[in-house]
Amino acid sequence: MRFHRQGISAIIGVLLIVLLGFCWKLSGSYGIVSTALPHNQSAIKSTDLPSIRWDNYHEFVRDIDFDNSTAIFNSIRAALRQSPSDIHPVGVSYFPAVIPKGTLMYHAGSKVPTTFEWLAMDHEFSYSFGLRSPSYGRKSLERRHGRFGNGTTVIIQKGHLHHPPDEKGRGSQKMLTYRAARDLNKFLYLDGASAAKTDSGEMDTQLMLSNVIKEKLNLTDDGENERMAERLYAARICKWGKPFGLDGIIRVEVGFEVVLCDFSADNVELVSMLEMVQPNQYLGLPAPTVISKEEGWPLDENGSLVEDQLTDDQKAILEREDGWEKAFSNFNAVK
Repeated sequence: MRFHRQGISAIIGVLLIVLLGFCWKLSGSYGIVSTALPHNQSAIKSTDLPSIRWDNYHEFVRDIDFDNSTAIFNSIRAALRQSPSDIHPVGVSYFPAVIPKGTLMYHAGSKVPTTFEWLAMDHEFSYSFGLRSPSYGRKSLERRHGRFGNGTTVIIQKGHLHHPPDEKGRGSQKMLTYRAARDLNKFLYLDGASAAKTDSGEMDTQLMLSNVIKEKLNLTDDGENERMAERLYAARICKWGKPFGLDGIIRVEVGFEVVLCDFSADNVELVSMLEMVQPNQYLGLPAPTVISKEEGWPLDENGSLVEDQLTDDQKAILEREDGWEKAFSNFNAVK
């Protein structure tokens, strides 16, 4: 905790120095332009607009005026603050940032990272990602087929949301604690709620930088069809920044997180590795029942249960596992 608090304080100090210099420069200039996108022109959501690239970004830029001048003020005020970043989630700025030597960071996963990967600045943030409860009963069907509890289909936009959680082959999860082995002084901090998985513009700064990198480095086959687009963005940014010694990027979601480009010993050291107990194991529950046609369950062509064709045994299984799923909801609310 001591390292964590010292690290956050030092990061804030460095950013304040950078921001004060920026404000001083801003006060004496009248020809500044903002990279804020016009309303309703999210680079992620719009499909009828061209992609933001290095050779056309100026088409999305407009002079600062009374209507959009608050974007820079909000960007500065919200830097490294959770609530203001959530209030003004669509970021417009790239800040240089430092994570001081000794700062603790956390990663929940099934193995030690060997490539770029995510780290949380708060262990509870990492914990919530590491323990994804398996689904039971009717909920397992809804999650498998991408539907809400009311039967509404979830539209997963290609390239911007995570894959649906895999209920099979869920390996043991570990909580890894890392300590910065040196001052990691070449980070890019992206303002706003820049890690939010939405289609309303929060990840536009990463998309724009990723597109610029693709053009500059002539990347023709680097996973363009990757459904988890933020991994593609991170891969491109780390590849582009490697010759410059870029350590990674810092983003905001429910907490502050880091995409670290290189997990070598020169950058971070692993100080602990704890086995994480899955919620169903903690509560003493067996693995979920597989509900499929192959297992004899009555499903229609859309993968939905045909309720009036259920056997008494199947009804009993669903009643029991739906109850377990309700218990999971309560557990996840307080974990």
